[in-house]
This record gives sequence, structure tokens and C-alpha cells, in this order.
Amino acid sequence: MKILIVCGKAFFVVCLMLITGLAYSQPPLDIGNAVPNEESQYSKLEFWEDSIATYTHDLQNKVVDEDRLLTNKKIIPLLVKALREPGSFNYPFDNLEYLAKAYAPDSTFRLLTWFVKLDNGENRYFGAIQQNNENNKIVPFFQNKNDIVDIRNAKLNPEKWYGAIYYNITKVSDKKRDYYMLYGWDGGSFLSTKKILDVLYFEGDSIKLGAPIIQTKIDEAPIHRLILEYKKEAAVTINYDDTLGMIVYDHIIPEDGKSFGMYPTYVPDGSYEALKFKKGTWQYVEKVFHQTQDEAPITVPLFEDKGPLPVSFPKN
Repeated sequence: MKILIVCGKAFFVVCLMLITGLAYSQPPLDIGNAVPNEESQYSKLEFWEDSIATYTHDLQNKVVDEDRLLTNKKIIPLLVKALREPGSFNYPFDNLEYLAKAYAPDSTFRLLTWFVKLDNGENRYFGAIQQNNENNKIVPFFQNKNDIVDIRNAKLNPEKWYGAIYYNITKVSDKKRDYYMLYGWDGGSFLSTKKILDVLYFEGDSIKLGAPIIQTKIDEAPIHRLILEYKKEAAVTINYDDTLGMIVYDHIIPEDGKSFGMYPTYVPDGSYEALKFKKGTWQYVEKVFHQTQDEAPITVPLFEDKGPLPVSFPKN
């Protein structure tokens, strides 16, 4: 009996070794060539989302940016396949925490944006606009900020984009066209962060970024987009306030009160400025509230710190 037990144990160990060896000898799954199973319990969109999610760890945790960018290159065609599926416009992609989705209030399009952290402390941004039509038309955004001379007044388009994470979209109209206001975040610097208010509009089939309809100071000429650059640790907000009917944002000043123009030193002073849409222009409102705080609120982080990519996106 003892001999049989020993033999049985030996046979089990040999089988386990064979199974383990076979498992490790199998080539990795090429997800890029995978296709959804029509008979699967998962929908096609869930299949593509799960396929993309398998790369999330590498996108966030690869040691060098070259590997992170290579991982991102594998993700993009999978995301395109997902966005081309019928019904994908309203699919939330909740399992892709690094993917920000901002919807136009009239549901004509949505913007999907994300970034890859680079070794030099900057971010490489990626994005696409998905239109809500029969073909789910997708237009990619290409970051090309080095060719942008004056970002506040540049006329841009998806092929020439500064790069940002968009967290909100609002809409206004005048006699000429509809304007979609984009609220964005750019954290790609060791010293400073930017909040960006941009203008998107359609000209035929073309997408345009920037329009001279934003007045930042009384009696100053309107600019194409508003940039708020401030100290990395500061918390600065800009968003549309439904109650006030205005875009409200923090008034920021140099922390020492004298280093004007050195934006990495800028912090909120506790007061707020605003923009109100009148006669086709966002007109400047110097002070929204008259009370101020004794100290600037500079301790609240924008993103929860869980690696090089954000796990949630700002609401303002």
C-alpha cells in the first residue's frame, strides 16, 4: 500500500511539472489580432474594453517612457476598433480609468483624451473626437505644441494640438455658429500645471480649435483661448457655473506678491473672476464674489497619487 501511495504522489508531481512547463512555453496572446467571439457572454464592446485593459499595468508602470509609449501604440488600434462598433458612442469604458471622456451637451460628439508620462516630467497627450452619427466618425488629435508660437491666439486643429485632458464641454451660440467650450488640464511639468479654456467649432467637415471670443480683461482684445498656469501644488478651478450663468475661475497671483510673469509661483488669492457670454463674446467679469480667504488653497492635489497616470479626472 505504501508503494502505491508513493507512486501516486510521484505521478502527480510529474503531471504538475508537465502542465507548468507547457504553460510557460506557450507564446503570449497577441491581443492585437484577437476578435470578439459572437457566442461569448460578453458584448463586442466589453471584449475590446477588456482587451485594452490588459495593457493598463504596462502603460502605467513600465520603467522607461519608450516602453510606455510602445504599450500605448498597441492600445490605439484596439480603441479605434471599439469606437467603430455600433452603439459605442454611449459606452462608458469605465474599466479604463486613465481615459477621460467629455460629452458635448447636445450629444453631437465626445472627446476622449489620455496621456503617457515621459521620463523628463512632461506628458505626451493623445486624443480623439468621436461624432455621434451613423458611422461613429473618429478624428484623432495629434500633439504638436512645439510648433505653436502663441498658444493664446493660435488657430489650431486636431492635426496641430497643444495636448490636454478635457473634463467638461459647454455650448454657446451666436448668429454665425455654435461654439463648444473645452475645459482642459495640462499637468506636464515639474514646476507648474495649466488649466485651459478653449473653443471648438465646426466649419463644414473641418474641426477648428480657438476663436477670438474670450476677453480676459476689460478693454483688452479677445483671445482664442485662456491659459491659467500656476504652481504645481496649487488647486485652481475653472468651470461653467449653471447658477451664475458664467464661466468662473480662480484669480491667481505670484505667491510672493512680486514675481509677476513667473507662473510656477502663481497661486489663488481666494477671489474669483468670470466670463459671461454677451453679443457673441465671453466678456470679462472682474470679481464674482467679494469675500477672500486669508491664505491661498494650495494643498489639495488634483489627482490621487496612484502612479504616473491619473485614476480620476478633475470636475473643474
